[in-house]
Amino acid sequence: MRRRADGKWAVTAVVDARKRYADGKGIETEAPLDEMFDIGVFTADPGAAGFTQANVLSMRSQRLSGGRHKIVMVVDREPKFVGIDPYVKYIDRNVQDNIRPIGSR
Repeated sequence: MRRRADGKWAVTAVVDARKRYADGKGIETEAPLDEMFDIGVFTADPGAAGFTQANVLSMRSQRLSGGRHKIVMVVDREPKFVGIDPYVKYIDRNVQDNIRPIGSR
C-alpha cells in the first residue's frame, strides 16, 4: 500500500488464481477458472473476534480467470488487511491464504 497525495491509500494486491477439482482419493485436477470473487480491504482481520462492518474499507466483486492478477483499490483510511473471498463463499482447502496483512512502502 502507499499513501497518496490526496490522503487516500492505494492498495495493490497480486493474486494467483486457479481452480482445481479433487476426486474421492484427493487427487487434484486443474480446471478452467472464470468466476466472480469478492475482494476486500479491511482495518482488521475478517476472521478475528470483534470484526464488524465498520472494519470494511472496500468490498467489490471482480471476475478472475486462472493466472496472476494485479488488483488496485483506493480507500479513505489506512488499511491493515486485504483478501480475496474473505467470507469463504467458495470451497477452499486453505482459507488461511485468502487474507493477508499489508504494510506501507
